[in-house]
Amino acid sequence: MPMIPVLMLSLALAADGGSTIPIGTPVSGSPAERARTTAKIVSGIISYARWPDALPKTTLCIMGTSPMSDALPQLEQHTGSTVEVHRVAAGIIPADCNVIYLTRVSPPAQAQIFSTVRGRAILSITDADPACRMGAMFCLRYAAETISFNINIDAISRSLVRVDPRVLRLSRHKASLTNPQPIVSE
Repeated sequence: MPMIPVLMLSLALAADGGSTIPIGTPVSGSPAERARTTAKIVSGIISYARWPDALPKTTLCIMGTSPMSDALPQLEQHTGSTVEVHRVAAGIIPADCNVIYLTRVSPPAQAQIFSTVRGRAILSITDADPACRMGAMFCLRYAAETISFNINIDAISRSLVRVDPRVLRLSRHKASLTNPQPIVSE
C-alpha cells in the first residue's frame, strides 16, 4: 500500500487563514511542547477531513497513552465545529467516535482496530506506526527535533471520510529546512 512521506511543510489549522504548524520543522525538545505540537497537527488533519454527513461535533477517541497524546484533550478545532475527546480502551470503538488516535498500542491490536474501521466514516491517526503499515490513514513520525507524518493512500481510499486533496498533495512539494511551505485552506 502506498505511503507518502510528508516533510517540511505547513498544515493550516484554520479555514479562515489562521495559524499554521510547520510539519517536519524543528520543535522544542520539551515533552509538553512536543505534545502541544502533536495536538495542533492532529487538529489540522481533522480540519481537512470531511464526513459523509455533517457532524455537529467531532468525537476523537484516544486509545493508549503516551506523552505525545497528553495534550489531545485540550485539542482545539479551528473550523467552527466542536471536538470532544475521550480516552477509550484499545480495541473498543464507541459508536460516536469519528476520529481514532492510537498510541502505544501493540501491532496486532492496531491491525485489528484498523481492519474494524476500514470502510467506515472514521478518520484514523497513530503515532505507534511511523511507517504506516498497520492501516491508519495518518501516521505521525517523531525524530530528534521534528514531527512529520506519512499518509496511507490505501486506507484513505477505503474510508468514507474524504481528505482534502491539498493534504494529499503535500508530498509533491519540495521544501527546505529553512523555508517550509504553508498549505492554507481556503
